[in-house]
Amino acid sequence: MPLYQRTYSWMEKQLAQLWDDILEQAELVESGDKRSTHFLGSVVLAPSPQNEPTFPRWLVVDGQQRLTTLSLALALAAIRDHIADSEPDEAERVDEIT
Repeated sequence: MPLYQRTYSWMEKQLAQLWDDILEQAELVESGDKRSTHFLGSVVLAPSPQNEPTFPRWLVVDGQQRLTTLSLALALAAIRDHIADSEPDEAERVDEIT
């Protein structure tokens, strides 16, 4: 993220809206509905000044709140799934967080 980006500022309202959208899409997929599409919002990228020909780098200009939130949700889900068999109580605690 570029240094000029604001810090993470989503509050419960924005998180709840994103979660509602995710649940709605999950229900459509589960029901077999072919209309399960959703516009998550735009993500604007710009080439990084540290770009290399063999390893392109990009700066997130817009969309960092959504990307950060989804990344955290995916990381928590991966942790939950990884410990589900060996530590079911801890996996349940992760579900309570989300």
